[in-house]
Amino acid sequence: MSRVLPAGVLLAATSVWIASAQTHVAVFTAFDENPSPVSVAEMKAETARILRSAGLLLDWRPLGQRLAAEAFGGLAVMRFKGVCRADKFQVPFGPLDRESEKEPVTLGWTAVRDGRVLPFSEVECDQIRNALGPMRLAQRDLLLGRALGRVVAHELYHIVAQTAKHGRAGVAQPFHTPDDLRRDAASFEEQDRAAIFRQRGPVPPSLR
Repeated sequence: MSRVLPAGVLLAATSVWIASAQTHVAVFTAFDENPSPVSVAEMKAETARILRSAGLLLDWRPLGQRLAAEAFGGLAVMRFKGVCRADKFQVPFGPLDRESEKEPVTLGWTAVRDGRVLPFSEVECDQIRNALGPMRLAQRDLLLGRALGRVVAHELYHIVAQTAKHGRAGVAQPFHTPDDLRRDAASFEEQDRAAIFRQRGPVPPSLR
């Protein structure tokens, strides 16, 4: 049975967005442990693909790197908790245990303070890895990266759109099944892309 998994519980964020055809967003990352290079590369590619449709270009930086005189339309900090790699595990990932199946699990969240949402998120690698269930050994790091990218895109949606609301479907929906994390394609619904565009300037006619 597929489990329903929330991609975020504390949502949205603050920033000032520049109205332009494309907005560059600096995403600062920090990992509890050294991640899989394959998973990280796939995560970045998947996140970029999803957000490109909303006119956002991502510039990934390690947390602590200075921006110097560079200008960005927005900033976000993503901390990755747990183990973001598959090669430490000698057997294919198994399903969640029976106790954890009874309740949804949090895959990622974004901080809120005094009613204001902040551009600081955490991504739960262990929960995501377990949620994916059994996979072929050769695919594990790639599929883990794809799932990470979709959770990151979900959290960035709240940050860049400056909204606590969820979409009805797609990446911005509040709950995601293992199939949602693993399937070949994922994207925002048009109304969710429009929510991002509204923070950056006039909404393109196709998204009104």
